[in-house]
Amino acid sequence: MKRKMPVLVIIAITVLSLYVKLSTTAYASQPAAEPPVQAAASANSATIDIVLNDAGDLSIGGVNLSALGVGKLDSQVTTVAKNLGSVHLMTGASEVSVDVQGTQIAKIDWSADSRQNAAMLATRYGVQLQPGVQSRIEEWLSSTTLDVTARFANEASKPLNISLSKYLTLDIQPNGQLVIENIPLAAAIDQTALQTMELGGKSATVCWNKGVLTAQVDGQPLPTITLNPDGVSMITNALNLDPSVAGAAPAILGSKLGVDLSLPGGTHAAGATCGG
Repeated sequence: MKRKMPVLVIIAITVLSLYVKLSTTAYASQPAAEPPVQAAASANSATIDIVLNDAGDLSIGGVNLSALGVGKLDSQVTTVAKNLGSVHLMTGASEVSVDVQGTQIAKIDWSADSRQNAAMLATRYGVQLQPGVQSRIEEWLSSTTLDVTARFANEASKPLNISLSKYLTLDIQPNGQLVIENIPLAAAIDQTALQTMELGGKSATVCWNKGVLTAQVDGQPLPTITLNPDGVSMITNALNLDPSVAGAAPAILGSKLGVDLSLPGGTHAAGATCGG
């Protein structure tokens, strides 16, 4: 194995670290809605808590956005949010439901066929996705449960709860452009960085599964890193970290998220799952 192989997983690990960033600070008196009972557990799930408080500060998944430079929301928006109290959105493979203050407002029953028909209808009005993007969206919709609560409160929003067995795909084009889930981003890496990464290989997977970090480069496994929850707790206490950071540790250790990275000439790991 080449000594520079680990270079290839840096971007993938960086993407994983974005989730860690989303679980480190807090904010937001409406309780988060309890998710409805599912007939069967989805392969992928995400629970997101969004909170707006009296001061107009917004908090998402435990992160106070004002700490990231996001300004306060307009007082009119705050008033509307206060009147609504809480809004809960639940999406699954067969239905989407929306309720306000615990009362269901609407429900959409859908299937893969009906979603495809809706997409075809949209093309007649000039709304068309690339086949690769549409296919990837359907893969996620058919295997994912998304639970989002937006509420007005003066308490901390709850940390993100992420469990994704399906890898997020990340491609780097020959010109350095980044593409996530077949969607081109207005971002790129320079050629020097790309050439350095290519020394390690053409593809890599990184999986964070409840405190265990595994990675492969060109199908070859790298050493596995496992974090002991008790050890993490000891370190956070010893370093006297901010309570919001220390409190996020259990959510981070209990999460599952993976990235499948492909460089020019590389391919994604067909059928591979994070933690599977």
